[in-house]
Amino acid sequence: MQPFFDDSGFINLKMQSFFANELHNLKTTDFRYLNQLKTFLHIAHEQHHNVLISSEELSFIPLDGASYLSNMVHNFQAKVVITFRDSLSRALSNYRQLYPRFALSDEVPLPDFRAYVQGILESMRIYYSYILDMYAKEFGVESLVIIDYDGAIAAKKDLVQIILCEICKILCQDLSQGL
Repeated sequence: MQPFFDDSGFINLKMQSFFANELHNLKTTDFRYLNQLKTFLHIAHEQHHNVLISSEELSFIPLDGASYLSNMVHNFQAKVVITFRDSLSRALSNYRQLYPRFALSDEVPLPDFRAYVQGILESMRIYYSYILDMYAKEFGVESLVIIDYDGAIAAKKDLVQIILCEICKILCQDLSQGL
């Protein structure tokens, strides 16, 4: 079995996907990876380590999954970091990522950009509203940290530096020296 975390203490990305999936399916899971996460968190807390759990998949867990995660990290000063990106620039970026898939397919035509953008804009509004409400309910509004993606880029700030060092207080020395 793959180790739960690497030598630097970061939770293995594959394991993050596994426990995020379990958080998404609490009624049917065997809690295999969530139990490993509990053990990891317990050890980290005893050793006074900061922990970063970062997975886009956590954006899609249901309320009971967020509640379960909140209970798991109750010993920590948890921060929920949400990176907000302008919906139109995100839609354009997503469309550009989709284009090669559609361009190579004879079966499915490339969606019309205008229709695609209209659908994305509405879904992004609902998505951000849901995420903010859910995590505020489970972790408290004071635990939410919102990063303005476009503002950080315009200010020539590194998102990794913001998240790891400024918010999580992890690897600040290494990041300041360019790793």
